[in-house]
Amino acid sequence: NVVHWLPTLGDGGSVAWDLSDDGMAVGRSWTPPHSEDPVFWTARIANAPPNIVAVPHQTMVEGQHLNISIEASDPEGEPLSLSAEIPLFCTLVDSGHGSGRLECNPGYEDGGNYSLSVTATEDTPEQLSATIEFLLTVTDAMPEEVLENISTEIEQLVDEGVVSSGNGNALARILDSALDHIEEDKVQPALGQLKAFINSVNALVRSGRIPAEEGQALIDAARAAIEGLGGGRP
Repeated sequence: NVVHWLPTLGDGGSVAWDLSDDGMAVGRSWTPPHSEDPVFWTARIANAPPNIVAVPHQTMVEGQHLNISIEASDPEGEPLSLSAEIPLFCTLVDSGHGSGRLECNPGYEDGGNYSLSVTATEDTPEQLSATIEFLLTVTDAMPEEVLENISTEIEQLVDEGVVSSGNGNALARILDSALDHIEEDKVQPALGQLKAFINSVNALVRSGRIPAEEGQALIDAARAAIEGLGGGRP
């Protein structure tokens, strides 16, 4: 904070400044020439905008999860709120006190470059703010990466009791077979296994052994792997 004072002709003398707790600068003990009476005055310190830490270019792969930390502060210690302009697959979590994060979960059709911006606004009548912008690159997932993500998702569903271990193991065996074919450059057998996987998940959804939402996520991922192998979109 800076106190600006422009002395005029005849203002010779000395001025001592004290900064009070309420953000006011108080002038003391200035005695103009030819006077024995000190002059007192008060000057309000200008409110400064928040500071927000820059975020570098971020890169992630489709189907993965990424947390991006956000940190902001205010020179006067004013409360801050966070807002953002972000893609639909990202969510802003405002933890308060200028801290937060972006949780990004791009699907298998979200590859590309995205410009994100985050704004920190102070809770004052002036509502001063600061904004940062950065780039998020989402790269297309390779079929092998997609299958690994599906396997991890199935393991989590089994651990959470959403899918039985027997059904989870049966689906995992189909994925392992498809992955083996991919590693051997046997595209058609791999496509056949992935289509069998989709049929198996559909059957489990219809019988109520996999919730519809979780089942559809597995099917969408398998379709992305098929598309990545050049098999079109089933």
